[in-house]
Amino acid sequence: MAVPALATARLALRPRSEVDMPAMLAMAGDPEVMRYFRTRPGDDPEAYRAALQQRVRHDDGPGLGYWSLFPQADPGRYLGWVSLDPLAETPHIQLGYRLVRAAWGGGYVTEASRRVLEYGFDALGLGEIVAIVHPDNTRSQAVIRRLGFTADGMRLHFGRQRLFYRLVRTPP
Repeated sequence: MAVPALATARLALRPRSEVDMPAMLAMAGDPEVMRYFRTRPGDDPEAYRAALQQRVRHDDGPGLGYWSLFPQADPGRYLGWVSLDPLAETPHIQLGYRLVRAAWGGGYVTEASRRVLEYGFDALGLGEIVAIVHPDNTRSQAVIRRLGFTADGMRLHFGRQRLFYRLVRTPP
């Protein structure tokens, strides 16, 4: 089962593809966007590009993966991405996201994440989805709380302490 195209009132969420590479690389080139991430393009641009291309081609499993976000009213304007993918070295499926700075504060990541969470619980039948957030990233922590996740302590993630959150499916 491939990642399906999804939509909200304001957003088109389409499966991420290599067509999105220039926009993803431009977003990753913004130091503020990448502030809380361990890998940045400036460290080694060619290696970053190759790793991103490999990530775009990677199969995360049935129905799992990444969606590129675009406004319904301006389908050529890349806003960022949202994902449901396996959390490395764990049995968990995680929600992830990243937006271009110009899209911050518009509610896009919350709106897109709600749609992806709905898909994960309803279409994929997931019982729980987790999120990992940098302890200093208060904006992302606020998004996660708005989505209904509950804090579950700190966890070591790729050698660094991160906040761990859980969202459990509510029975119908």
